Amino acid sequence: MNQNMNQNSNIKLEALPYSYKTINRLGVSSDARAELGVYISDSAKHLQAVPAEDILCLIVREGSVIPFDFRVPIYTVSVAWFNRIKQTKHAQGILAIIRKPTWRLTAEYRYWVVCDTVQNPGNLGAIIRSVSAFLPNAILACCGGGSDAFHPDCVRASAGLVHGQPVVNLADNSLPLDRLWYALDPRGTHALNSLKQEKKLGIILGSEGHGIRESLHQHCQPVPIRIPTRPHVESLNVAVTAGIIAAHLSPV
Repeated sequence: MNQNMNQNSNIKLEALPYSYKTINRLGVSSDARAELGVYISDSAKHLQAVPAEDILCLIVREGSVIPFDFRVPIYTVSVAWFNRIKQTKHAQGILAIIRKPTWRLTAEYRYWVVCDTVQNPGNLGAIIRSVSAFLPNAILACCGGGSDAFHPDCVRASAGLVHGQPVVNLADNSLPLDRLWYALDPRGTHALNSLKQEKKLGIILGSEGHGIRESLHQHCQPVPIRIPTRPHVESLNVAVTAGIIAAHLSPV
């Protein structure tokens, strides 16, 4: 295993500091990501959203082309070795080890978007992408044991924006009380256009299967908000709901 010694690399002689077993643990275990304080990404394009100082190293499959100028340690590994760590069937031939960002849990954000037990990492990543696209000064909070924001599928679905979009874990009793909170519910009686801009605003999105838990519902306005749909559509995917809400509130 040799480090790719090109002009973009910080030349080092020691071996790659992560075994393939450790890298695979980072792909499947939120505990491993928390313990080591890192996560992985397998999209070179998405890495453009990450500051170079937070990219600890790139692992590149032999023969693959690095499409951008990354001034970070780069390690070239054999095809067989890379196949042990790739996260998708049609991998691009690059995998980055990235330092996890940390965010301060504060009520100062204008928008709080809470994801209650959202289990699918692809959905969570799409929500992160929508919040980042439409809502300035927003924080996204995950609660109820849902998906980890740094799961590889979530990182991929967020287009790498998870690194710059504040995302925190939240206890049910930690919602800031300095704002109105609204629950999104397909059975709600208030349509989306009743949701107005506020100086500070909180939105709660429920899980794909069970909606919002009562422990969070009790913090919300008594009448839930719904997104009107045609009669034959019972509900929308939670990520689609988040995108519509974020676009509705967007000052962009």
